[in-house]
Amino acid sequence: MNKPVPSSPEPNKPNGTPTLRVAEFLPPDNQSDVDAYAEANDRPLAWRDRPLVSYGILAVNVALFLAMFLLSRQHVNTETLFGAMDSDLIRQGQLQRFVTPIFLHGGLVHLVVNSLSLLWLGAQIETIYGGRRYFLIYLFAGITGNLASFYHGTSLSLGASGALFGLIGAGMVFPIRWRRLLLEKERNGILKQMLSVAVLNLGIGFSVPQIDNFAHMGGLVGGAFAALFFLPALLDDRPKNRARDAGLWLLVGAGLVLMGVCGFRQWKVAKRTPMPIVYTLTPYRPTPTSDWEIGIPEGWTKDKNFWQNEAGGTLDIADSLLPNEQKRVQEALQFVRTSNPTQMQLNGVLYLRAEKTEAKNTIDVSLFILNENRAVAVIFVCPKEKYALIRRDVLLTSSSFQSRLKPAVSAPGKVAPTPTPPVQK
Repeated sequence: MNKPVPSSPEPNKPNGTPTLRVAEFLPPDNQSDVDAYAEANDRPLAWRDRPLVSYGILAVNVALFLAMFLLSRQHVNTETLFGAMDSDLIRQGQLQRFVTPIFLHGGLVHLVVNSLSLLWLGAQIETIYGGRRYFLIYLFAGITGNLASFYHGTSLSLGASGALFGLIGAGMVFPIRWRRLLLEKERNGILKQMLSVAVLNLGIGFSVPQIDNFAHMGGLVGGAFAALFFLPALLDDRPKNRARDAGLWLLVGAGLVLMGVCGFRQWKVAKRTPMPIVYTLTPYRPTPTSDWEIGIPEGWTKDKNFWQNEAGGTLDIADSLLPNEQKRVQEALQFVRTSNPTQMQLNGVLYLRAEKTEAKNTIDVSLFILNENRAVAVIFVCPKEKYALIRRDVLLTSSSFQSRLKPAVSAPGKVAPTPTPPVQK
């Protein structure tokens, strides 16, 4: 979009600093401004005036979403495969996951909402700051959003919302940092608009459990911080400086290289990693009366009394109602008691879960209390270095537990279900 024609500077301003109309946000006040604005915007838009960076980001997002969709039809956990923010894998050295989630989405609605935000908000911020500065703010905000999510302890998340909140932060900094170059009415209008968007979206984030609001807040702060160091292109009337221009291109090049390196590293990880966890479940009903059922992820095979997978993990399910399984349930109960378990209500059943690394193995036990005299234990054991590969299976299996019995035991207080789906940003 062509830059709007500025109104005349205020000649009587005490410090002599000219002010500039930003007609992108507020309608002109008088007929001369209306005529000038109409004349400026009646001309066809040149490609360099369009939000090309926003279009490019949108194209990358859509292409990756289509690739994830096609692979998901083969029952592949595409979120992990394509580089979702996974705290466990980041701790193992996969630092590229601070960058790759910025361009991933967990569903069609997630993609559409973020795409509309990118086209509406991104186009405005790109017009203000210029394509190169806008790209750097977007990337930096996305990374800081993922860092905030990681340090908060979110296990799995993905999405562009952290970067989009960074654009809100940049929009809020714009009228404050460069207040002398804007009329008061315009400055207040921009701030009101950006604050309203930020408060509304943060409010929605805090009210919906599957939204990662820490990524939003991290992105908001990161975008605002990055914008402090950039003079918006809309206000930049300085003579062209080759050194300054070259420095800006150098930063953009570094950002593109960072994206490329992270994408290549994730491709190498995906290439050598066994097919990630799938979301197809095989119902398992061991009791004669079918009082409960649980799902086994595809890829696990039954061997005598245990389930196994290619990562070397074993899965044992025991019901205290069956005499030959009572001992295993008692051992699971003792393990949970001594391991500071997580306690919650899941589908009307009291659910206790604990994990511990002993010697070379990691043991993960889920215990479902059906009544005072009956419990079902789900016990995962695998080599500790492979636990990250099956952790999704643990959560998926446990969260699929369904009981047909009326619950006789309740968890104290208000608790949340197991967070198996990836958090959307």
